[in-house]
Amino acid sequence: MMEYSYNRKNLTTGFFEPVEANGMKLGDGYFVKIDQDMLDLISKIQQETTPDKYIAKWEKKIGEKLFLYRIDKYSSSGFGPVNCDYLSKYVGDKGIADMRLADKDTLTRTAARKVAEICYHGKGDFNDAGVYAAIAMILYIRNGYNKKDFWANLKKEFLLGLEELLKNDGSIQIDKQLLGNPFEKEDATIMDLMDTVNKDADDYEDDSFVIFDSEIAEVFKRADKCKYYDEEINQALGQYVMITEDLGFFELSKENILKDVRPSDLYMVSLDTSVYIAAMYIKDFIFYNKFCDSVARDELSAGIAVYRKNNLPEAEFWRNMCREIISLNEEKKWF
Repeated sequence: MMEYSYNRKNLTTGFFEPVEANGMKLGDGYFVKIDQDMLDLISKIQQETTPDKYIAKWEKKIGEKLFLYRIDKYSSSGFGPVNCDYLSKYVGDKGIADMRLADKDTLTRTAARKVAEICYHGKGDFNDAGVYAAIAMILYIRNGYNKKDFWANLKKEFLLGLEELLKNDGSIQIDKQLLGNPFEKEDATIMDLMDTVNKDADDYEDDSFVIFDSEIAEVFKRADKCKYYDEEINQALGQYVMITEDLGFFELSKENILKDVRPSDLYMVSLDTSVYIAAMYIKDFIFYNKFCDSVARDELSAGIAVYRKNNLPEAEFWRNMCREIISLNEEKKWF
């Protein structure tokens, strides 16, 4: 994972908004439409591999706009654009900083798999993936596509990444094209979601939970059928669950549930419902620009807490959430 040399501010945006905003800030100097002559020149300057291997790697991208940058040992950020007008002057100069190319497809795939990896393990920094995604998105635009094309491909690669992680027990191959971060520190604005929800899960006390028994189940069965199906109610039997009124200000005891609350006002966080809700909020966090951070934090942290209370590993919560994300897509319940 990329290492950043700054302390990120405690901000609350989801993934979507900063990716789009940051991508649009990148200047023209980072982008180049390469031809054979330019590729030959870059191959003689770059320090990644031999010139022949470099040409073989990139010649299929001739005619496409790519992201061209240098690793600048004299710059405070260590990262900068390349002035292509002076490329020929650098040939044979062993002191020149390393020069690299990156393409939209690999950047998109890397961003998506980094996001999938965070979701699977329940930890990690979305800002790292956001750097790849922002550059990939603007490359789509500069190559004649639109933002919807980028987000559609990110979604496809994200789902493939989840499937690979579930199939291979958390292992995934991720290509890394970037050796730094072109954005200023104030541009890294993606909420540190996983760290926040894991910490918030520690705040739940034992009295936040009740055993979901047959008496409570009967109360839920009197509610509107569209709110909780019998299958969801029966699956929760015997579990520790968290039950609130719809406003969700505090957790209810069994006595409150049986006597003082209308069935249709009840809201339950069980092993199964928490996974479904988490999947819905994670997809919103990643793919939608109107992200409600406080609700997402509450829902995900409650799900983790319920798994802990039922003596189940948190890793199982995240894996089940990933399976639910894939199911939601197959059922066409998002996008």
